[in-house]
Amino acid sequence: MVREFVFCQRPKQGMVVRLLGFSVVAALFFSGSASAQEISSPDFGYEIKDFMLQEIESVSQKADPEIPGKGTSSSIGNVPRHVPDRNDPASLVVIGKDGRVDHERTVAAIRQEAQKGNAFAQYRLGLAYEFGRGVEQDLNQAAQWYAKAAFQENPAALLNLGVMFFEGRGLEQNTKLGLEHFEKAAALGNAIAQFNLAKAYLEGQGVLADEATALQWLEKSADAGFVMAQYALASFYMEGEGVEQNMEVAFKWYERAAVQGLKEAQAALGLAYEKGYGVTADRHQALRWYSFAAERGHQGAARRLILLQDPYSQSDRFPSQ
Repeated sequence: MVREFVFCQRPKQGMVVRLLGFSVVAALFFSGSASAQEISSPDFGYEIKDFMLQEIESVSQKADPEIPGKGTSSSIGNVPRHVPDRNDPASLVVIGKDGRVDHERTVAAIRQEAQKGNAFAQYRLGLAYEFGRGVEQDLNQAAQWYAKAAFQENPAALLNLGVMFFEGRGLEQNTKLGLEHFEKAAALGNAIAQFNLAKAYLEGQGVLADEATALQWLEKSADAGFVMAQYALASFYMEGEGVEQNMEVAFKWYERAAVQGLKEAQAALGLAYEKGYGVTADRHQALRWYSFAAERGHQGAARRLILLQDPYSQSDRFPSQ
């Protein structure tokens, strides 16, 4: 499960999961668990047939001004985090003399606001206890503070408490309660909760597997700007798995994920432009998007880039004498 803020546990290297018989680009989006952390760094698995690759990649956190769009490579894209105005005391971050965050003083400050009933402060305090930021790690305390914020319908707290119930992290595992919290957060517009519901319905975790419902939640999450959902949805349309194959729609979602800096989507966009999948073939655009992905360390894109620039760069490509 994925949470606010996103941090996915790294799956086993080379592992590509097929869900419900699907062979999808975003398969690993729906495997393993995720936990909240203030620094986002999700890991992704994918399978692109033309590349003949199976890799584990991570999102670059550095925005690239050359990429069209909003110029952000945030791993959660435009997902509403419901963060108060910076002048709200609950948003306070104390910086020490060394220029780094003083977690202990920050926690002391937000605790005062949390005790006053500020939902965002309660959520942040739960986050601090869950990961031992400025306090000793205490999952029970984390759950209690998340619950206080969730009672006030803070979407991020609902989401994180849902993950704790769903996975039995610090609480007795209760899949039903976990899903209930996801549904409440999703109804409030939290795209990560919507993504988690898609995962649950795809895999039949706590609910009867329902492909159509899963795709509905996935589309809601993608519409809200969650890059993982955008890339996953593109893969379904590209493969025609669970939906009627539509390369034009797949291209749209790859593009939306690519402009957020997701290198897997950038590589897929390069492939689309190279092969004419859902768009008019354009060698210049293919090279451009492969370059963006290669600069972020995508090996498959780097190989395609070399082949496009010099089709005889590999020994098996040389013409016979």
